[in-house]
Amino acid sequence: CGRRLKTRRAISAPQLARPELGTPPPRYERGEASVGSPSA
Repeated sequence: CGRRLKTRRAISAPQLARPELGTPPPRYERGEASVGSPSA
């Protein structure tokens, strides 16, 4: 379980830190996290 939590944070951190994306709304982030979780 620890590895899964780390993966989510690692993917979310860079996305939020990337100013190029223009910091998308929190709704989009939640949707991506939900889809990425089962995919991984």
